[in-house]
Amino acid sequence: MHAWLRREGIMVSYEKCHKLMQELEIRAVRGTRHRPKAQGINNEAVAMPNLLWEADHPRDFSSAIPGTRLVGDCTEFVWHRRGKHLYLHVVMDLYHRGVMGWALSDKPDAISALAAMEMARNQGAFRTNVIFHSDHGSQYMSNRFRDYCQLQGIRQSMGAKRVCYDNAVAESFFATLKGDLPDIKTFATKQDLAVWVVTWIEGWYNSRRPHSWNRGYPPFSRPPTIEHPICRTTP
Repeated sequence: MHAWLRREGIMVSYEKCHKLMQELEIRAVRGTRHRPKAQGINNEAVAMPNLLWEADHPRDFSSAIPGTRLVGDCTEFVWHRRGKHLYLHVVMDLYHRGVMGWALSDKPDAISALAAMEMARNQGAFRTNVIFHSDHGSQYMSNRFRDYCQLQGIRQSMGAKRVCYDNAVAESFFATLKGDLPDIKTFATKQDLAVWVVTWIEGWYNSRRPHSWNRGYPPFSRPPTIEHPICRTTP
């Protein structure tokens, strides 16, 4: 909040901002993560090594150059009473934490994961020998997804099974999104929810929301002069 106010030209100290937020009972809210169930797992597929893990720098989520280190994941939105589901795949650039590609669908399958990858590619997110890091979701383990990565010259990377910290940046993004999400029962249709999600990503998160990783700048407004040390676990 403090960084956003200063960026909007409102000069206020951090202490004053904190005091006003307490008086107005304004506080950050975080949602609960719902992981989609695996569908059609390729049991013969061999997991990829974790290319973000080195002996001296485990879980290195930093990136000095855009388009060289990407992460991806999938989350689901559920109407418990209506029995409906909507899945969101994203591709994020570790350089500025921006969402370079996204896809919404009824199933957490390889087709949706590839749609998010194609959007990222069309936005110039793939440089030579780019790394794409994910969990062991069936869509990322599928032959279709692996063939795509080989064709595009993408080096696949995967964390350990059932270890959410190995994909902390994507996990943190989904927590932020669902923290801002209104009560899902207020959406009459999946289309209404989809419009809200897209507007939140493109109209708020990427372009306007302050991000601590970028020293308070939104992902797509990150100044090139910002430098970061190795980031091991901070999303």
